[in-house]
Amino acid sequence: MIRRLGQILMPLLLAVVTLIALPCVAEVWLRWQEFQIGRPLLVADPQDELITPSWLTHHELKPLRTISARNPDTGEAFETSINSFGLRGPEPEVPKPSGVIRVLVLGDETVLGLDVADRQMFSACLEERLRATSRQEIEVINGAVPGDCPLLAALRLKHTLAVLRPDLVVCHFDMTDVADDYSLRRHTVLGRGDQPLACPNPLLEKPQRGVVQEYGEHFLLARIGWQKVKRIWRQQRPD
Repeated sequence: MIRRLGQILMPLLLAVVTLIALPCVAEVWLRWQEFQIGRPLLVADPQDELITPSWLTHHELKPLRTISARNPDTGEAFETSINSFGLRGPEPEVPKPSGVIRVLVLGDETVLGLDVADRQMFSACLEERLRATSRQEIEVINGAVPGDCPLLAALRLKHTLAVLRPDLVVCHFDMTDVADDYSLRRHTVLGRGDQPLACPNPLLEKPQRGVVQEYGEHFLLARIGWQKVKRIWRQQRPD
């Protein structure tokens, strides 16, 4: 009886030990690879590294931050800087200089262009084109934030960007942004006449972190797997 029970339990025990040992071996191998090349294997997503939750506009770019990035097509390395207004690009003058036509472009990651250098951004190309056809000084400011939609763009303009006194505001959006706009309405605080006042990020109201998330950050294997899942989700999420 005991021998029969042992024959049944041994494969099960071996499977359990294997399931425990394999992740440990993979973790040790990844750490050894980091030691061999002398740099971290896991490179942070620039979009995740630059974004922080907001009480007013759900999320925003972290001000006064600089990160290194690389163009996925050309391999060109460059730096992305965020100014004190939480916008990509040089610090805009406040108040606006006399005689300058200021254009503010709002949108999401499509307009922000974290995969290209400053000179290749949509806002930089637009500024170059406009200056070539006008005698006046024209300044185009990139006010885009990843994951933005018309609702968040309007709140951002109201709370933080109106001080820039733009002469023209251009808001870029597509149907995915319309879907984002709809999903964020549930978090929006409305005032009189149902006017949007703010869109607090739920993460600020519930800062508690789960046990899996808390301990998972200590394991390189878990962080790499989670980053892969996020990339797949972003690429394949329905419009």
